[in-house]
Amino acid sequence: MKIDLTRTQVTALAKLDVSGLSHLQRIDRIARILGFENQASLMSRLKTDEAFPPAALSGEAPVNAPALREVRRQFPVRPGASLDALNLSGAEEWKRGLAKNGLFLFVGPCGSGKTTTLNASLLEIHDRREPSVGSLFLRDQVSAHIAIDMTKRVDVVLGTMHAGSLQDAFSRLRAMQVPLADLRRALRGVITQYPLREGGEWRAPCELVIFDRPEDVDRALNGEVFWTTMREDAARMKAEGLLTRETVASLFGETADPAP
Repeated sequence: MKIDLTRTQVTALAKLDVSGLSHLQRIDRIARILGFENQASLMSRLKTDEAFPPAALSGEAPVNAPALREVRRQFPVRPGASLDALNLSGAEEWKRGLAKNGLFLFVGPCGSGKTTTLNASLLEIHDRREPSVGSLFLRDQVSAHIAIDMTKRVDVVLGTMHAGSLQDAFSRLRAMQVPLADLRRALRGVITQYPLREGGEWRAPCELVIFDRPEDVDRALNGEVFWTTMREDAARMKAEGLLTRETVASLFGETADPAP
């Protein structure tokens, strides 16, 4: 199934404001623009038509290149933006981690800004030093092992991974059967963030961890949470007046305040 978007659809996608929407709500909006009744009917069609794979909506393969360029042209954070320009909560801690060599993972659902933050991190790295850098998408066991192998050949490896949280990311790493010894040696940091529009500005509550010791990798892989969670960070931003109660609640698909 080849999709050729109309000018109306391109305009609608370019103007689509997905701030405050859950992943499924985002796909539902996109599905309606593409002419489907809802996200369920779209995903059903994707599963039965190899010419239009689900990856087309994951950010890994564009549905329509001219349309994608138009959407990116309208994106509020331009390519080349710095970590500071992203209003990323925890930016200073992440910068500290980027001074290290090793593997850094950017995790989150579709549209959460993984690649944008990766690019900003790459700029931050090169502003400080000139290491050799590689990047890839950790999709499965093979790509995960490739990422680990890359850390033996280049100074810094930046990888993206679909995961809902840091804990979800660590569960996926375990499922990918990456040797613990390799993760303890190579993994330096993991971050997930979710840009939200508030008062005309973009704010990005985040959840991140920097590994200063191999033992910290063990703790994370064993399920221990010793960092500020996304929920806690969003609650902090609400308390500081940076996000409203409604915006924070929408981040978690709730109708009331999330518990801190």
